[in-house]
Amino acid sequence: SRKIREIYPPLMGEAGRRNSLLQSNPKSSRANGKDHRFRNTDRPDVFDDPSLNAPAVVVDQWQGSRLAVNHLIELGHRRILHLSAAEFDAHGAIREKAFSEAMQACHGAEPSIVSVGYDWKCAYQAVREVFLSDQQKPTAIFAACDMTALGAIKALRELNIMAPQDVSV
Repeated sequence: SRKIREIYPPLMGEAGRRNSLLQSNPKSSRANGKDHRFRNTDRPDVFDDPSLNAPAVVVDQWQGSRLAVNHLIELGHRRILHLSAAEFDAHGAIREKAFSEAMQACHGAEPSIVSVGYDWKCAYQAVREVFLSDQQKPTAIFAACDMTALGAIKALRELNIMAPQDVSV
């Protein structure tokens, strides 16, 4: 479409043909030879996995997580719930480690971690359980990804808890 050509000009060639391919799951790519659609093309591939011997776009998961959690701490939050994906992949594990380290460095912090993967429905259910329980409620939620944040916000809204007025997400 025209909008894609305007936003991503380096990736688009004449007539909107793709000149490169960003692959976030190399298990299904030509990296292991299983996906024949991308074999023997002159398109460069870009992966999000730096362990491959290929061009990669890499996000500093640890630093981004520390910045997000430190921001919540600077806002005054001490009871922070992490909707974790540590059991799902290395990125989730790094985010959980950064969360734990930031909370350990904060005097009076009361961290809690619930494993939800990257599933908004699991996040939704976990947040409902936490906020309907008798335990002390978190004042902020650090989510594994946007989808889990949306699941958390949906659960909060159904419980008449507003984000970010009542709970930061």
